[in-house]
Amino acid sequence: NLLLFEEVKSLAIRDGLTGVYNYRYFHEVLTHQLEVSRRYGWPLSLLFLDIDNFKIINDTRGHPEGDVVLKTLAGFLQSHVRHADMVGRYGGEEFVVLVPQSSKTQAFHLAERLREEIAANSIDLSQGQIHVTVSIGVATLEPHMSGEDLVKTADDAMYHAKQSGKNRVCCPEGV
Repeated sequence: NLLLFEEVKSLAIRDGLTGVYNYRYFHEVLTHQLEVSRRYGWPLSLLFLDIDNFKIINDTRGHPEGDVVLKTLAGFLQSHVRHADMVGRYGGEEFVVLVPQSSKTQAFHLAERLREEIAANSIDLSQGQIHVTVSIGVATLEPHMSGEDLVKTADDAMYHAKQSGKNRVCCPEGV
């Protein structure tokens, strides 16, 4: 029964395709981390990642190959952040990384390292290898912000990265 309970619990909080945390659970953790951050005066940052030109991958290689890209990226993210950080699938080809106790500068450096390593590594697909890039928005909790504000700020920064040429990291006020 305990194993069954753990399996059901995992299914409820993890994305079925990628194995990272799902949208709903991300928001639960965000609410908790927001309270902890405010209580102890610790910084809290968020990375919002989007795979560049992902629609082209799905359109030219097919959705199963797109799924491989999503799974590979999710695994990469999980293995390249701290255990205290939380990787979640926000939707489609968008991922979030919640980075507790990290300033904007620290989060920016993490985002830049992730971006560079993702671009440098290839992904094995059935029809050969491909390289993908990501655009990343970084935001850090400010005293007036809600959790939704933090997500929106990081999301807006990610869209700015996309509009500025893709394969880059952007912060709302710079680092």
